[in-house]
Amino acid sequence: MKKTNIDNEREFDWGKTSQDYAAYRSGYPKSFYEVLAALGIGQPGQRILDLGTGTGVLARAFAKRGAAVTGVDIAANQIAAAKALAEQQGLDIAFQVCPAEKIDFPDASFDVISAGQSWLYFDSSVMIPKVLRLLRAEGCLVLTGLLWLPLKDRIAQQSEELVLKYNPDWGGAGYKGTMPPVATWAREQFELRTFHVMEESLEFTRETWQGRIRACRGIGASLSPEDVERFDADHRKLLEATAPDAFSVLHQMTIHVYVRKNRTAVRHLLETAYRAFNARDIEATLATMHTDVEWPNGMEGGSISGHDGVRDYWTRQWGMIDPHVEPVRIETDAAGRVVVDVHQIVRDRAGHVVKDELVQHVYLVEGGLIRSMEIRRPSPSPPGTGGNSRPTT
Repeated sequence: MKKTNIDNEREFDWGKTSQDYAAYRSGYPKSFYEVLAALGIGQPGQRILDLGTGTGVLARAFAKRGAAVTGVDIAANQIAAAKALAEQQGLDIAFQVCPAEKIDFPDASFDVISAGQSWLYFDSSVMIPKVLRLLRAEGCLVLTGLLWLPLKDRIAQQSEELVLKYNPDWGGAGYKGTMPPVATWAREQFELRTFHVMEESLEFTRETWQGRIRACRGIGASLSPEDVERFDADHRKLLEATAPDAFSVLHQMTIHVYVRKNRTAVRHLLETAYRAFNARDIEATLATMHTDVEWPNGMEGGSISGHDGVRDYWTRQWGMIDPHVEPVRIETDAAGRVVVDVHQIVRDRAGHVVKDELVQHVYLVEGGLIRSMEIRRPSPSPPGTGGNSRPTT
């Protein structure tokens, strides 16, 4: 794997660390899961998708608490280790090897989608609409972190200095403990339900701390086996000279819980679009849409793409008929799409009513703009609405 924003684009492969990862990255302490439980996360029967699951640290913890868990990771070795650990612990977890960006599950499949120190490896432009589609309407995205604090802990600082001698590109050093409450990528589509920061000293021996550092991205995932061996020998000498047989390392734990953005803004967006359409203000209507919007051709069938396509279609439509569309109900479905019941009246150019019906417009809204719309016909049609004619909007 190579990421433009990580380690100066140096390649890394978490699969190379799987043995140490499984043995020495045991994960979060009990206090962390107590906070999650208080937040209603990891409950019995909850459907949870754990992204970048690694060896299944979060997945196994949630499964122990009775959740129905699916874990995905890009590294086959990590998934193999996760399956072995789950089997040892008698846990039934659906693990699969898959890049997070390519996961494919039915809409509204999960109550919780979690990512333990892994979201930074994903393409958020791909993941945000995917997460919104896969979460139930009231579901949440949970991002967690567990990072040692080198500015407060001498052993962590000295180990980091050695890592940098072997891998100067490693970007994980020098964490100051200043995690932002809301990530920049989350601001358009998500609201922060809660943000927790906790510090706790975790217990290690020289051996387990050596294993923990070998399993970090800067060493085991990036260096050759020969360089890992040389690093490990130097690290052992460092610890023998500076650390007791058993010691603690101060860590920071973080929890971000995101939910869907308040739908008031979406309602206002759609109401603005309908008013502009009825006023025949094409440009104002297009201003509510993504430049690559996908729009249905309600007269002839098929679809239209982009502002120019929609503009040409409506100009042609309005030359033949006079439609008026009035939203009567706006709701969000389980997949996060916005469903609008619309009373549609269509007149010919002489003013005679040719259609009077109720239709449904189903929207995908991304980045505060309409990304796509499809037309559905409610069934059965309410009394007083007209027949089976094709919707036109």
